[in-house]
Amino acid sequence: MNYWKIVTRNLGVYSMQEQRRIKSASIMICGLGGAGSYQAMLLARLGIGRITCIDPGIFRLSNVNRQNFSSCISIRKKKALIVAQKVKEINPYIEVSCLPVRLTEKNAYKLISGHEIILEAVDNLFSKIIIHRTAKVLGIPSMAILGSPPHRGFVSIFTPSGPSYEEVMSLPIYSDLRSYRSKEFQKLEIRLRQQRAKGALKNGARVEWVDQFCVGQAGWPTDVIRVHLVALLAVYEAVQWVLHGKAMSRAPKAIIVNLAHPQMVTIQAPRNRRRWSYAEL
Repeated sequence: MNYWKIVTRNLGVYSMQEQRRIKSASIMICGLGGAGSYQAMLLARLGIGRITCIDPGIFRLSNVNRQNFSSCISIRKKKALIVAQKVKEINPYIEVSCLPVRLTEKNAYKLISGHEIILEAVDNLFSKIIIHRTAKVLGIPSMAILGSPPHRGFVSIFTPSGPSYEEVMSLPIYSDLRSYRSKEFQKLEIRLRQQRAKGALKNGARVEWVDQFCVGQAGWPTDVIRVHLVALLAVYEAVQWVLHGKAMSRAPKAIIVNLAHPQMVTIQAPRNRRRWSYAEL
């Protein structure tokens, strides 16, 4: 058994030269929830040569509905350690490093440096901003994803020469990252999440969930179908960028998913050509 036997069925989809490029690629995943853990599995099966993952969390019973490698026997175990074990079982011929740490403004540069592309798969808005801003400063493309109930998703790649994450998402832009920890921004984030919940009503979200979410009595709903589709599209775009230096979802363009619509997956530009509304995605 060896690397090339594992990836032999890739050949024909990818040329030998492209598979060698995949083998030499270095990709980082920030967050090992529903999207990130699935992305780790996809990258291992594709044969990406070096995969780095970070997540400080542990598996909980509520993760089992969507998070790859989560099961009833993995409860209370660290996500990073379980994912590292499972990914190495899939493909022992690649380099895998899964760290049970939280990415912060203090360690972001050290953790992100040295990778070709970053897959952002976190829920916290402040963490998203740190990831995309740090990647931009380091000259590294970063993939952004969002999901909204019941069946919508968003995928976009932010490049060093393109607009910033904050700009494209219509978020306030502070020169000092500490400003994002202010009470003012924390209140804004709560308002944005409530606006996203209320906006989801017109796309089929349940009224009772919206009411409960807006008063802090319910979490953000997501299922394995939507979250894995969005994660898969992000991996596809990342691989296309690694291989060809281009992607259909280059910001401000994005892949828009709505499984309840006849055109389930489309490539769109924001209506004003430059900015999306984070509150409406």
